Amino acid sequence: MKKPVIALQNLNMEINLGCLKIKVVSLVDVPAEPYWHVANHSHTDFELHVIPTGQGRVEIEGVSINLKANDFYITGPYVNHMQQSLHSDPMREYCLECDISICDDKNETSLTKEEAVFLINSLSKTYQKAYNNPDIVSLFDMVFEEDKSRDTGFYIKMQLLILDILMTAFRHFTIEEKTRYDYVMSNKTTDELRITKLINFIKANYKKDILLEDVEKTLFLTTRQINRLMIKGFGCTFHTYLYRYRISKAKKMLEKTDLPIEQIAFESGFSSHYYMYQVFKKENIGTPLNYRKSSIPK
Repeated sequence: MKKPVIALQNLNMEINLGCLKIKVVSLVDVPAEPYWHVANHSHTDFELHVIPTGQGRVEIEGVSINLKANDFYITGPYVNHMQQSLHSDPMREYCLECDISICDDKNETSLTKEEAVFLINSLSKTYQKAYNNPDIVSLFDMVFEEDKSRDTGFYIKMQLLILDILMTAFRHFTIEEKTRYDYVMSNKTTDELRITKLINFIKANYKKDILLEDVEKTLFLTTRQINRLMIKGFGCTFHTYLYRYRISKAKKMLEKTDLPIEQIAFESGFSSHYYMYQVFKKENIGTPLNYRKSSIPK
């Protein structure tokens, strides 16, 4: 039985492009074997699987997909998959496993970060299908040839090739899945886009106990950036905007519905109706009950 060819042995390969960080976990050429089979498993990283020759199948989260030469498929973190080679025409497989993340310590404001976030979000979905692209096979061939020769400039060349592989695959499946990045939106300033995302986050989560740490992790912004953007857009901090938004929601429900005040407090994001009462009193709105009465047309 032939042994897999493992590239980049004894080397730590990390690629940094602006805020985008790619760490290669493994890069393997699995030879064609009639009884090649890998049981159902998952990884904590992203995997790009490419079939240069032969046939076989992969099962992704219970869905079986037939594979042929020049096919590729992607498995994100914790996506269960099983591979099996066809006995009569055994497949060979190239596999690139890598961790893709965004550097939190970089105050990146360019489109690079917007694309990086889009890249990670797209790759994190489960795609139960294969795509066909011979160009990716050719790039993998070049990677293993480069690793074998290790001529001058080898490390930089390998980084460029791996980036090319990932971007070619990413571009291919986003076109097929119709999830292409909308560059028309890039006419807006980066700050405008971020402010829009912050407001959308508040609208989607105002009922919850929101911590700035949650916003940071979701939108890849620091606390300082979040409050700077909110002050720029609305003249107040994130929590002040959230506080006012909850009051506005409560007032509208008091005006438009007959819901109990306890339920309105909950639906508006207040921890209790007692706290909502204190907020209304502090803001000189009156008690929730009196506000409801005063909003009834006479």
